[in-house]
Amino acid sequence: MEISGKIIAVLEARSGQSAKTGSMWMSQEYVLETSEQYPKRMCFNVWGEDKIRQFGIQVGQELTVSFDIDAREYQGRWYNSLRDTHELLLQHRQHRLSRILKVRTIFLSKTSDRYMTKLYLVRHGETEENVKHILQGHMPGTLTQQGIEQAKEAVSQISDTAFDVCLCSDLKRCVDTVNILLEQRKDVPVIFSKLLRERDWGSITGVVVDREKGVEMPADVESLPAIRSRAKVFLDYVLQHYDGKNVLVVSHGFMLRIIQAVWRNVEHKEIVPMKNVEIRELVLCEE
Repeated sequence: MEISGKIIAVLEARSGQSAKTGSMWMSQEYVLETSEQYPKRMCFNVWGEDKIRQFGIQVGQELTVSFDIDAREYQGRWYNSLRDTHELLLQHRQHRLSRILKVRTIFLSKTSDRYMTKLYLVRHGETEENVKHILQGHMPGTLTQQGIEQAKEAVSQISDTAFDVCLCSDLKRCVDTVNILLEQRKDVPVIFSKLLRERDWGSITGVVVDREKGVEMPADVESLPAIRSRAKVFLDYVLQHYDGKNVLVVSHGFMLRIIQAVWRNVEHKEIVPMKNVEIRELVLCEE
């Protein structure tokens, strides 16, 4: 299938590190509007810094995007997916030049005029317990001065991103982190949720972990199936209530790995651990 129209918006380029391979990535979104009597709009991505520079797509440019339609099932619900490597015809009017280029397009939503759901995952700032290698679990946790500075430095990284809502763990270390991140963003509603708590370490909560020897897991530690189930409940909640929205998620290192692992249907060991106040984007409905 093909859609022709004019570029009406060039969104800010995004970059990050692949959770699976650890390699760096970059993508940029564009919004195309058709020239029909009742125009339709389509959002697509170009992946790769070299491709973004090569294509040089600008507002006002006319082009044709060729794509295939597929659908993806998650938690018993189906989502349309326009994705893969396709041809993009750029018509350069000023230079009377046309060229065929290859791009990877992505447009994911239930309806054609909505954007995909994006989670901006943020791990809380460094805590005194992190420094001492203490298993915090459901302990409140106290940010160090370094943790406070990490959160302050991250403010500029999210300042240009419009969030529809912030979902945050109700544990103190996350609450303190989000209060810094959104100190000047009172327009962003914050919802605190126990679903985003760290893994419950049971009777070994507060224990200092020897990184080389590790620690023996007693029976009262929250099991992997249990925490994965909690992550599934959280993801289903997001898709039900914030489909097509930008959601800031402030949580904990292990829980954030589980959320990514559940969505990608992989073991959590395949997900690169997040550093304190690292920001990682997770696009829902993406395979």
